[in-house]
Amino acid sequence: MFRVMIFLPLLTLFLLYPLNVSAVSRPRLRVLTCEEPPTNYMEHGRITGISTDIVRELMRRTHSKGVVQLWPWSRAYNTALHEANVVLFTAGHTARRDKLFYWVGPLFKKRWIFLARRQSGYHFSDWHLAREVKSIVVMRDDARAQLLCEAGFRNVIEVGSHLQALRMLAAGRADLWPTSDMEAALIARQNGIPWGCFSRAAVIKDIYPAIIISKGTALKVVHDWQRAWEAMSGDGSLAAIARRWSQKLKIDIHLQGRMLVFGGGPGAVE
Repeated sequence: MFRVMIFLPLLTLFLLYPLNVSAVSRPRLRVLTCEEPPTNYMEHGRITGISTDIVRELMRRTHSKGVVQLWPWSRAYNTALHEANVVLFTAGHTARRDKLFYWVGPLFKKRWIFLARRQSGYHFSDWHLAREVKSIVVMRDDARAQLLCEAGFRNVIEVGSHLQALRMLAAGRADLWPTSDMEAALIARQNGIPWGCFSRAAVIKDIYPAIIISKGTALKVVHDWQRAWEAMSGDGSLAAIARRWSQKLKIDIHLQGRMLVFGGGPGAVE
């Protein structure tokens, strides 16, 4: 009798105030990124960046549960590779990675280059000729590391971060660093490394970074993020983010279709 007296009021509450099933069933996402300015990086103790702003807006629109965390890239990438309910940004969308994840985007267009110390005099008409140098330093599990491995390069040194790679290049402990026309100058500037010491040794390819959602994540989550991204592209939100960061970084950032494209600025390298 006592159990019945407890159960009936609880049943009444349940009927009067039904649970929001979609809210209950929505998984908590592990939202990961790494240090790669200007798209995702730490500034004054807060994770910021162009893609970070985009991802936070996507989380708001999709009512996603979770917080953005900054991890070493290799750890974040392998977590996304092996666990469900992981969002990882920003990642180069390559043929090798295509079937391993779900993708939202692309967010940007950027150009991969080989960076060298200016005094080295390195210049290659074809980036494959960089096999001739003694050592190329690259971040572990980065898409550029994977590209060089697939191209048969045997002179690659893998390290834990872009900053570590740039420091090795600056110190003469590596001959080249595969980076992009976006992040290298900002990493140098933030860490007091003279940017004028470097030059572009070769253009590798254009790449289209996007947001990764790990396999095993509910397809509804993936579709919600994809639809939210499309809506941002069409309602002016993405263009507003581009304008804000263009002013902050003093470089040209503009919307081209659904992608942000980076133009020249103080950090352009030749």
